[in-house]
Amino acid sequence: MGKVQIKLEFSGESHEFEMLSSETVLEAALREGIDAPYSCMAGVCTACQATVVSGKCEMDSNDILSDDEVEEGQTLCCQAKPSTETIHIQYPE
Repeated sequence: MGKVQIKLEFSGESHEFEMLSSETVLEAALREGIDAPYSCMAGVCTACQATVVSGKCEMDSNDILSDDEVEEGQTLCCQAKPSTETIHIQYPE
């Protein structure tokens, strides 16, 4: 797929930028200088948990979110790679 347009809402601010489909949402956010929350970087905690408002992503690893949470749009940004050309992610306030 190549490049993806992402809208990332965090700490009351909205950031829109381009990311690669091969990088995680967290990697892209940190590259853009956004101080997004994270801890384990391995999909085993929920420090980077956020909601997929629109678009879709696939997680490389997920040892903590239930199937229901994923169905409701929850994702781990350290593991989430976009699978659509645009994606909108919202961190909790």
